[in-house]
Amino acid sequence: MQANLIGFAEILVIAIITGVVASLFGVGGGVISIPSMIFLLGVDPSVAVGTNSVIIIASTLSSAWFHLRQGTLRKEGIYLGIGGVIGTVIGNYLFLIASQMKVMDKVLGILFIIISALVVTKTKGTRTEPPEKTALILSGVLLGTFAGLAGMSGGVLINPILMLVFDMDVKIAIGTSVAALPMTAIASALPKIAWGYVDWELALAFLPGIIIGTKIGSKLMKEMDRAKLKKLFALLMLLMGVKMLI
Repeated sequence: MQANLIGFAEILVIAIITGVVASLFGVGGGVISIPSMIFLLGVDPSVAVGTNSVIIIASTLSSAWFHLRQGTLRKEGIYLGIGGVIGTVIGNYLFLIASQMKVMDKVLGILFIIISALVVTKTKGTRTEPPEKTALILSGVLLGTFAGLAGMSGGVLINPILMLVFDMDVKIAIGTSVAALPMTAIASALPKIAWGYVDWELALAFLPGIIIGTKIGSKLMKEMDRAKLKKLFALLMLLMGVKMLI
């Protein structure tokens, strides 16, 4: 629908910019792509969330494969994923309610403000082993609820929590979460597909642009101050959150 109206080329350019920004800030593309769809392309917030939930399946699988090849994927993340799948049932139910009540933009606004607070929270864990299975499963429920509700991978939420609550080293936290994210991404997307909240043409136009933009952003990031980027990203999330609420 939207892809036909605006044109593949224009969407591709916006997607590339989205990928660059997401990579520069070191976050999942959904945190940037959903607002881009809403503010730049005029996509309905619920459709933007549903469409992004399909896009992140590819990105989370790619990330998991990369960490597997690097030997940094933690098998304990499966327990986080099990909890995540359970949590998506709750998250998708909340998504459906918010969509039917036409308040998805308000929900996203609140979530973006929460994300902005988490980003600036100083997290530097020391534990080199993930917590026990029960703790991971319960944490996964929170991850899945967020993923199901917001249509994002949830890494931007769960990684700071793993470091804050369980004192996990950042590399261990990421290695654990990337094993879970593909599971939650698929479980989050399937109901949204069934309910008709996915614009397939938009998803297919967006995906290659995000991939290209991510590669460009990863090269640019090496030349920039990560601390300043982190603060800038938090401010961006705060402003977008406030804009969606008013």
